[in-house]
Amino acid sequence: AKASCPVGPTGNLRDSIHVSRSLKPSQRKGWRDRSVVTVYVGSNAPHAHLVEFGTVDRSLKKPRNVLFNGRWVTITHTGFVSPNPFLRNAWDAMKGEALKIFAKEMEQQIYKAARRLSKRAARGTLTKSQVRGLMR
Repeated sequence: AKASCPVGPTGNLRDSIHVSRSLKPSQRKGWRDRSVVTVYVGSNAPHAHLVEFGTVDRSLKKPRNVLFNGRWVTITHTGFVSPNPFLRNAWDAMKGEALKIFAKEMEQQIYKAARRLSKRAARGTLTKSQVRGLMR
């Protein structure tokens, strides 16, 4: 995603792409299941969605007069931005590889958790919820 991201004069859109397990409080909705892990990939730049999805031409309700190159100009429309889907294209190009890495990591973590549980079971220190989970 960073390689295919359009880079402006500051480069802050490219630098704002990150992987996280959490969302901002304004993005969270409803109750979370703590047994599920969700990973998010995205940008925290305020204009990222405008670049990814583009915008449409909009008419201003009240035309504005602005000074442009020494002349007063009346602005009646905002113009538009064509979509440049850098995150979608990156996912489409790399999803097979990403899912292979994810499957490998999950397998390692499941085996590690199973070893921990077997050690606790041998010592007799499993919690009630762990016993319930193993009975399923």
